[in-house]
Formats: sequence, structure tokens, C-alpha cells
Amino acid sequence: MGIFLGIFVIAWAGLTAGFGLYLQTRCARYVDRGHVSFAALSQLTYPNLSILFDAAIAIKCFGVAVSYLIIIGDLMPRVVVGFAPQAGDTSFLVDRQFWITAFMLVVIPLSFLRRLDSLKYTSVIALFSIAYLVILVLAHYLKGDTLADRGPVRVFQWSGPVSALAAFPVIVFAYTCHQNMFSILNEISDNSHFRTTSVIFASIGGACALYILTGITGYLSYGDNITGNIVMMYPTAAASTIGRLAIVILVMFSYPLQIHPCRASIDACLKWRPRRTTPETSDSPSRANLLSPPKRRVEMSDLRFALISTFLIVLSFITAMTVSSLEKVLAYVGSTGSTTISFILPGLFYYKISDPDSEHHQKLVKDEDDEDEFESADAEGIPTIASNLHAVSLGCAPTPTQYLARDTSSWMSFQGRALVPGEGAAGWGPMALRTISAKSAAALDQELMSTGAFSIDQLMELAGLSVSQAVFKLHPLHQGRRILLACGPGNNGGDGLVAARHLHHYGYKPTIYYPKQPSSDLYARLRTQLEALSIPFTSDFHAALSQTDHVVDAIFGFSFKGEVREPFPSVIEALRDTKVPVLAVDAPSSWGVDEGPPAEGPGKGTTLSNNITMNFLHLILTLLAHTSHSQVTRKISKTIPGASISYRKTTACNASTNTPSYSGYVHLNSTIIPNFPHNISTFFWFFPARKPAGANLALYLAGGPGQASSFAALTENGPCTAQPDGKPVIQNPYSLNENAHVLFGIPYGEKNSVSIWGNSYGGMYTAALAAYLLRANTKPPVKPGTPYARLSVPSIGITNGCLDLPTQVLSYATLLFNNTYDTPSGSPFRIYNSSYSSNLVATANRTGGCLDLVSQCRKLKDLYDISDEGLDPRVRQACSAAILKCNTDVLLPYFRASISRSQYDMALPQMQPWHPKAAASYLNQERVQNIFTRTMRDLDVATGQKRGSSTVTKADIIKG
Repeated sequence: MGIFLGIFVIAWAGLTAGFGLYLQTRCARYVDRGHVSFAALSQLTYPNLSILFDAAIAIKCFGVAVSYLIIIGDLMPRVVVGFAPQAGDTSFLVDRQFWITAFMLVVIPLSFLRRLDSLKYTSVIALFSIAYLVILVLAHYLKGDTLADRGPVRVFQWSGPVSALAAFPVIVFAYTCHQNMFSILNEISDNSHFRTTSVIFASIGGACALYILTGITGYLSYGDNITGNIVMMYPTAAASTIGRLAIVILVMFSYPLQIHPCRASIDACLKWRPRRTTPETSDSPSRANLLSPPKRRVEMSDLRFALISTFLIVLSFITAMTVSSLEKVLAYVGSTGSTTISFILPGLFYYKISDPDSEHHQKLVKDEDDEDEFESADAEGIPTIASNLHAVSLGCAPTPTQYLARDTSSWMSFQGRALVPGEGAAGWGPMALRTISAKSAAALDQELMSTGAFSIDQLMELAGLSVSQAVFKLHPLHQGRRILLACGPGNNGGDGLVAARHLHHYGYKPTIYYPKQPSSDLYARLRTQLEALSIPFTSDFHAALSQTDHVVDAIFGFSFKGEVREPFPSVIEALRDTKVPVLAVDAPSSWGVDEGPPAEGPGKGTTLSNNITMNFLHLILTLLAHTSHSQVTRKISKTIPGASISYRKTTACNASTNTPSYSGYVHLNSTIIPNFPHNISTFFWFFPARKPAGANLALYLAGGPGQASSFAALTENGPCTAQPDGKPVIQNPYSLNENAHVLFGIPYGEKNSVSIWGNSYGGMYTAALAAYLLRANTKPPVKPGTPYARLSVPSIGITNGCLDLPTQVLSYATLLFNNTYDTPSGSPFRIYNSSYSSNLVATANRTGGCLDLVSQCRKLKDLYDISDEGLDPRVRQACSAAILKCNTDVLLPYFRASISRSQYDMALPQMQPWHPKAAASYLNQERVQNIFTRTMRDLDVATGQKRGSSTVTKADIIKG
């Protein structure tokens, strides 16, 4: 076909082969990481045809393995003669069958390795062999020592489609690595979209470049006289002999790479059974589907592994001994197995599984490459309790238990991280850690069970839930679903059993190691629950550890004393040495809680680093309670490193009654809030009650969205009302602080009671915050023996609240046409006509419309934000998109159609309840600015901060 068509065919085959590999990476998203294979995908797409796919893979890999043995048999006699010409007189040294047999002794041990990464060093040797061959071909061309044997050289020759297609299978064979792609995806540490695409591009691109280089230089060396194996054509010399040896080394180490997928495919064929029901279970390797609860993947037993490996090795040996035509083997394999694997199966699988109507596609959990897209939305749609909290909210803080694995205030650690609440021992590992003491933990347990009337099983349920939530946060589903829980015989092990149940319902695949099972009824019930969910128990911890993505250490807890007995010493050592992330309940097993890690024995040498996340609300309550307000005050958190509060008395809102107030900032450094690496100073403004006797604390949440609560203090329901044109504020006789202490910002108070009021968009957070506080009241104190701020919520109030977005949005479309209002003339009051109202309803209900996006928002929240923290970027982006869509499609048409009507009551004409610039005019007066400037300057001295501008505007208040 000539040089031009040759280059085109090589490049085209590489492009199509690379595209097939890319489709494999896309298909792999639909199968649990570590379990992807052709068999697994066939179970999701064409389950009854899986045996055909496995058979094609097995045939292809077997044929390639045979061709490698044939190459060894063809080249080794010439290698021996090249190095020692006299060896040609010894018959067995030039016998191909002898060398095939000899090299089988080398490849057999390599073929019995279970994992591909075990062959990484032999693969490096093979790459050096390839490099030498490329240099050999290039050197002969540059030297020109083959010109005497060169035939005609054709730049372009078209001999018809049959001739071109006849060469295509051999070229396709040269690119076929698809049988190993899924094994690579299972074992690669970073399987992100960028990483896997880079691997494909580098592999196929590098191979294509080498093929074109050697193809052109080889063809220019021999022209049309070239044969299928150019190295065989070079005259006997040291360089060409080394080249032949390099080929032998290359194929010798490549033989096991074909046996590995061939063995897996044969195993899948043997396990195949026709499916007569809906796909639920499968015994084929890697057929575990992460999208529905499948049967646990069954690993190939040692006996089956040995028998299949032996069968393939013996059969390939016999075939290579009896077949000597390499070209026939390559053509056969390239036209059947290679074509099927490279071109047919990837496209077939992807077409079927990526169909938008496919149940698997609809249930697909987005993988890491999707997260890159969401990272840009981290600052968008952050749910807030009060709009002047800027980018922080009480609801964004972690659970009130601070990730405490037990509601008895015990603590958890994460290898490579530590979550440390409390007091006690210090100096553990390379950093100083503080934790609750064993004595305090025991006292707290007793208090909870006596005063609190908690039972053991209640505490265990709460603790197991906290453990499962910590796993969900520290090890999200996309990082791997296989969780190994090592459970001890006591309450700590019970916590692990409860966590396993929750993790199963989250979508993880827990496996439990529980060697010492107590006979009590409590633990028997937990085991029964797990068995009913088909959660497997294992007796081989070390084997399970090699096949998991995350470990929970629930062996021993605070109450453990004495010697660590079998079988736990080796388990604890394995937990110390493993590279798999480990989450420990209470403390790492074998540690003395008061002393830290043991000096000798199991657990020695375990180290931790620090990653603390705490509850933002408890910080405020702790720091503001029982403090003086007469001077600038700064309080540093004793439980949350990097958090502090600074405030002072201010006269900025003084009216005729000389109403006092206090303003300041809550300071949070960049390490406190997950996924928000910024220092934050959040403004608040507090007004004591005018009639303090019996007054409760009230938190006011403004509407908006985006409006500052402090703006409401100056214009709506605060003690003073800003006047137009910078006139002095006047007293508001209807202020919320007439009979209550009111905080426009963040909860504060000396009494353990708070009423919560919200307006408009603030209304949706009022009930949520109240529920959050009530749940927090059921949690134990962080530090036993110290006062614990428990907030009762005697009442909540919602004015003009946004509570149920789907219902309220649709009311804009329907109520504005169909209502009971009457105009002065007695006719119905209508903003829209019938068709316009119907169109708005249809727009809201369509696919991708307001209600659809709200539904998606809620589903993602249930999946990724089960603890109501609002930290997941996917949830934030989806919910922000839903609100924006509802505003754009339904709310804005009303505002445009009713420009002369009130936005809050369509029966009323549009009116301005306050001068729009009143607050800004007031805040920009020199007198008021001096008050805030002095306040902030004093606060800056207290906090050590520097500020570039002293101007206070409405925008500053909104930002906090």
C-alpha cells in the first residue's frame, strides 16, 4: 500500500483503538471501582451474551500468548548461533521446541501472579527491549547496509480494498491492549478522567509514533522485499543478535500479561448461567454493580485459579509446539479477538449503558472528573442560616457530636488525620493531641445511663450512626465503596456493627471481621440484622484488608485494659502498617487513652496528624456566655483552634431611648470549615430587650435572598429606623427587642433559650435551625464536667416565609389568575389570563424546569448530604440552579406583569415601605462611620488584624 497509506492505516488504527480504550474508561464508571471487567459490563447490558464476550477475550488472549511462544521458538536458535556460531552443530540448541520448553520454565511462575502490578518490573525490562529494537531498525536504515537487498519503494500504491484490509488485522493486533484496560482501572491509584485519558494518550500515542518510525525506516531499508519479522532479515551480527534477544525478552515478559485476562475470562465462562430474571446477582468476576445492591463478588478460589492457569499454560505450550506460522496466528487473532475487543465491545457496551433512558445511567453516581466541574461552584448557592453570615452558616457546621464516634463523647481518629475533641493525654506521635480521659468517659457513660436514662443499645445506635457519618464525610462513595469493619467483642465492636448497617444503606459494601462474637442478645440481634442485609462476615482479615478501600477500627475502646490477645495483635499491626485509610472508634485499638500509643507490642509506632472540624454554633454559645460587654472583648475558643469572637458596646443605633447595642465579629480561620479554605470574620449586632424582665433571646433571619439581617435592623424591625438623606434615626416602637433580646446575626445569650424569627427567604431556615438545635440538645457535652450550652427553643416565628418552593412557586402561576380577590368593579382580580397561567404551570413542570430541578436538588441532598451540613458542592450547585430556574421561569414573569402592584400583596398597589437609600445614607454619615471605625479599630487591635479602609457602608454590613 506504500508509505502514505501505511502511515494512514497505522494512525487510524491507533486512533480507533485509543477511542475504544476511552469508551472503556467511561463504561467503568457504572461498576464499583476495583470490580470492573468485560464480564461486569455485560451483566449490566447484555447479561445472556456475556459468555460470548468472555469467550472472545479468552480466544484473543490465548492466541496472543501462543504467538509469543512461537516468536521465542523462531528467534532463539538464531540468537544462539549469533553469539556462538559453533553452537549450530548442537542440534537441540537450534531446535525451536527446545527453546519454547526452556522459556516455559521462566514464564510459568510469572503466570501464577494474581495482580498485574506484580509484573511492573518485568514490564520495565520489556520497555527497554522495545527501545533497543527501535534503535536497531533506525541504525540499520541510517547505516544503509540493507540497500543491496532492498526492493522497490512505493510512496503510494492502491491495490484495492482487499489488499488494504488484509493488512489491517495485523496492525490492529499491534494496538490491542484493551483486555488489560479494566485491570489497570481497577489497580490505578488515581482513576480520574484526566489521569486515565492521559494514560491512554501516552500509551497509544507513544506506540503509534514508534510504529510509524520503525515502519517507515524498516520499509525504506528493504522496500517491497520486507517480510513479517524484520529482525529476522538482518544479517547475523552482534547488534541484530541482541535485537532478536530483545524481542525474546519482550514477548517472554508479555506472555503473563495475556494469561491474566484470559484466565479471568475462562473463569467467567465457567460461572456463567443464563439469566431468567432481572439482574440482581452474578458470580462473574467484577460483576458487582454499584448502582443496585448485587451479590458480593466471589473471588476465584486458589484451586480454580491453579487449575485454569495450568490448563492455559499447557494448552498454549502444545499449540506453539505444533504450529509454526506466526503470520497465520496474528492474522487469526487480529481478525477475531482483537477486532472484537478493540472495536466492537467498547462501543457496544457504551452505547447500551450510556443511554439516557438506561436505569444504570440514571442511577449513576458522578465520579471524580465530574467533581472538577463542581469545584467552581463552591461559592455559589451556599445555604445560610442568616444572610449576613456571608459564606458561612450554622447549618454548614459538622454534626454536634464533632464526629465523636460515640455519644459518650469518645473520639475517633483517621490514619493521616485525627478528630480530637476534649481533654486528657498529650504528646501522642509527632503532634500533641488532647482527648477525653478514660475516667471522664466512664463517668459520662454512667451519667447518660442514669440521669439521661439512655440504655446501652440506644448509645450504641447513636455511636454507630456517628461512625457511619464520619466515614461518609472522610471517604465519600466515589473514593471506593468497600469498607472493612474490624469489630471487637465489646461495645466498641457493637458500634462497628451498627455502623455497617448504616453504611450498607448509604450505598457502601461493608465486610465485617468479627472473630470474637459474644453470645448476648444485643449482639445476636445486630448480627441477625446484618445477615438479613446479606452483609458478609470474613474470618481472614489480612485477605479482606488487601481488597478494601477503607477500614473502620472498632476493636477496643476507652474501657479496654490488659493484654491484647489473639487474633487481634496481628490485626492491629496490619492496621498500623496498611496504606488503606483507617478510621478508629474511640481511639486506635491497643492505645491507652490516658497514655497514648503503647511503647511496646501491638500498636507501637502508630502516628496521627490533625484535621479538626467542629460545631460553629457551640463556639458562639461558649464564647459569649457569662462575659462582660463594657469594653472591647476578645475570647479565644478553648475547643475549636483558630476560632475567636471580638465585640464591644456601640451607640450606632441609639435613638431617643438611648438603646444600647453590641456589635462585633466571629473570627474563623481557614482550617475550620471543610471545603472553604478562607479566613472569615462574620459581623453581628445585638440589641438587649427594652423590657428585660422575662425576656427571651430571639435570632432574626432576614429575607432576600442575599439581604443582610443587619439591614432589617435599620429599616424593618430593629430598635431604630434609618431616615432618608442621612437624618438621625428614630425610635421604632414596634421593634422586636421591645420584649426580647434580639440578635441580627449569630446566636448569643446568657440564658439557654432562644426564639427564632425569620422573614421571606429567612423563613425556610427558621424551622431548620430550630430542628437542628433540638437535635443538638440530645447530644452529650464535649467536655464532661463542664457546663454545656443546651438551647431550648420555646417558639419560632415566620413572616411571609418561603417554606415549600414547589407549592409556592406554582401559586404564582395559578393564584394570580384564579383567586377570590375582587376589583372595585366586582370582577375577579387577575394579573394573568388563562393561557398565560397555564403556560407558566407547564413551564414549571417540564423536564429541566423548576419542579424537576427542585426534585433533583432534594434527591442529591438525600444522597450526598444525609447529615444536613450543606457542604457538598454537587448539592449546592443543583439547589442553586433550581432556585434560579424557579425565579427565572415563574417569579420574574409576575414581577414584570405586575410592575404597578405590590410584590407581597397583588391586591395592593406598589408602594415603598421605606426609603431605598435610607440605611446606606445613615451608615455613611461621618458620625456613624466614626462609631464603627472606632469599634473596628479597637477590634482590630484585639484581634491583631489590619484594615485598609475605615468606611462602613451597607455593603460592608451585608458582607459582615
